Amino acid sequence: MSGWIFALLAVAIALAWWLSHRSQRRNWERLQEALNELGEGRIPRSYVFLGGGHFSQMARSLERIANELMRLEHEIHRGESHLQAVLASMEEGVMVVDALHVLRLVNPSFLQLFDLKSDPLGQTILSSLRETAFEELVTVA
Repeated sequence: MSGWIFALLAVAIALAWWLSHRSQRRNWERLQEALNELGEGRIPRSYVFLGGGHFSQMARSLERIANELMRLEHEIHRGESHLQAVLASMEEGVMVVDALHVLRLVNPSFLQLFDLKSDPLGQTILSSLRETAFEELVTVA
């Protein structure tokens, strides 16, 4: 009879270990999914982890990170909207170029001034304006 008790006890221990292991594996998978979503700039679908403990602490941290990400994205969008509004209201033509002289930002007045029909962003000054004087001016600056 003690053999049956030992066998039942062994099965119960194995079952408990398997359930615990499965729960931990699911938590790790959920954590990986949440981190991937955050890494892609998306808000995770869920912060729910089974069993609490360290996973609950990580869930709270992930939620704070996601909230901060949303706040920063909102700030960036608001800043870009303000910048676009300021540039659109300027009568002067404005262009912003990077170190390779590629146009990164222009306002509507700039487009009108140079009678540009297509969007010049991503092109060099020389290829979009076809004016060596502007290329030289940016090179000297």
